[in-house]
Amino acid sequence: MKFIHKNWLWILINIVAILPLIGLIASVDIGFTTNGLPELSIMAPPSRGGDLHEAQTGLGFMTRMTGEWAMRFLVLSLTCTPIFILSRWPKILSIKKITGLWAFVYSLLHLVVFVADKGWWATFEQANFVMGLISLLIMIPLALTSHKWWMQQLRKNWKVLHRAAYMAGIFAILHLAFLGEGVAILQIFIIGGGLVLRLPPIRRAVARWHTGSKHLLRPSFSSSRLVFVSKLLRKGN
Repeated sequence: MKFIHKNWLWILINIVAILPLIGLIASVDIGFTTNGLPELSIMAPPSRGGDLHEAQTGLGFMTRMTGEWAMRFLVLSLTCTPIFILSRWPKILSIKKITGLWAFVYSLLHLVVFVADKGWWATFEQANFVMGLISLLIMIPLALTSHKWWMQQLRKNWKVLHRAAYMAGIFAILHLAFLGEGVAILQIFIIGGGLVLRLPPIRRAVARWHTGSKHLLRPSFSSSRLVFVSKLLRKGN
């Protein structure tokens, strides 16, 4: 229970990340051809209009789903530090690593499914596909060096390396923007705002604001002074 109480947010993120994978596995139906060979078919859910959309059939559905979840986890990972700067809630930093790893897992699945559907060379046919590939390539060294052992080995260089996560986010957003996804605009503002908050002058300004807020909320008398005043009042009575 102590572990759950301490790591409830980390556990919640992992549950949320695993559920779509279970859904993907459940959507795969294994059948057999007339020759007795195994055949895979993917049951894609209907679109909002009730008809199956081209991007939501077969492997296209899996490509879209894995890409959406990769982007969600990547944006969440990149906003952990900005949220901490604003809120001073330390627990949010506990999910920064795991959300980044899940972003990498879903991005890798996104590429594998896309290649299985369209072929490897299709990755280089359009600029938006190349942007997505660059984002994944940036995430590979970040995922491989996410362990504490690498933090000890690389020291200051570890932080420099992992700042490249913002570049991965930017290329991922460009990937969405070239696809014509409207959600890319919102994600641009979220990641852009996070970058601004990480700038040293802005970060120091927010820190001073927090310090000023604590000072305003601090009692004018300390507990020892209150005891001293109460004694004086008793003597006076």
